[in-house]
Amino acid sequence: MQPVDQDINALVRRVLDLLGRTLGERIDVRADLAPDLAPVHIDPSQLESALLNLAVNARDAMPEGGVLTIRTRNMASEGANEPAGTPDRGRFVFIDCLVRNRAAIAEPWREFRQEGNRFFVFLLVLMLLSLVLVALFGGLIFGLFVLWRNYRVSNVPALFVVVPIVVFAWVAFAVVVNLITYFMPPVMYTRRCSPVDAARAILQLLFDDPAPFILFILLMIGFWIGWIMLGCFVTCATCCLASLPYIGTVIVLPVPVFFRSFSLLFLRQFGPDYDVWAGFMPPEFSPVLLPPPVPAGTEAS
Repeated sequence: MQPVDQDINALVRRVLDLLGRTLGERIDVRADLAPDLAPVHIDPSQLESALLNLAVNARDAMPEGGVLTIRTRNMASEGANEPAGTPDRGRFVFIDCLVRNRAAIAEPWREFRQEGNRFFVFLLVLMLLSLVLVALFGGLIFGLFVLWRNYRVSNVPALFVVVPIVVFAWVAFAVVVNLITYFMPPVMYTRRCSPVDAARAILQLLFDDPAPFILFILLMIGFWIGWIMLGCFVTCATCCLASLPYIGTVIVLPVPVFFRSFSLLFLRQFGPDYDVWAGFMPPEFSPVLLPPPVPAGTEAS
């Protein structure tokens, strides 16, 4: 990212022509720009991509055509002294847009301020813990190697036993941690709980019934392999046009939508406490999303 002090009105004017060509004649793109708009410190390309994504989503929501208005205003910040964890709110904004089938930023950005900041701090602590474990494992392997090389300690078989165990333990730890952190935002979104409570809930699910998560991992690996192959093919077939910022963003957008939506649907099998649609479901989702299964032992007699 390359953030600069950007005139948002000028950026919107530049994007208008592109939006008009991209959205087609049925969408009337208009701009309502505040004359006294303050500059914003932001990466222009990131904001342009975001505007394009929102415009494409708005077009899809208006199959018969309509008016799309881009409005700029000066807004008082609710959290001028917020910690640096605010970027992690994007995870919750993305989930909220999928759950409510809308393209919104400002409202969920403010609503999930606390969850996003807490999740950021949790990731920092987890990263530090991972670095400590890497140092311990690396020191153990290095110490065994020094003993064997300098002192000719006759425990070479132990070296070939310990190293695979350490490597396996680290891989298992990495898989479990990534799985927990991947499912934590949906759980925090549903329960509005702390990161520790969300991590504990996911870990409990892993211990109680690991089979669905193993199948989930294998299926996701297959999806990612297929996506990499498809991405290479599309990039080559379009003479690398798919790698351009605007075109590539539109092409790639369904991929994170698919992966995150699949994870949300996966969690529904564990009951309403893990169902992001338990409190609200858009009417257009009702014919598609069946009620989640009732956990065992809670059926009415």
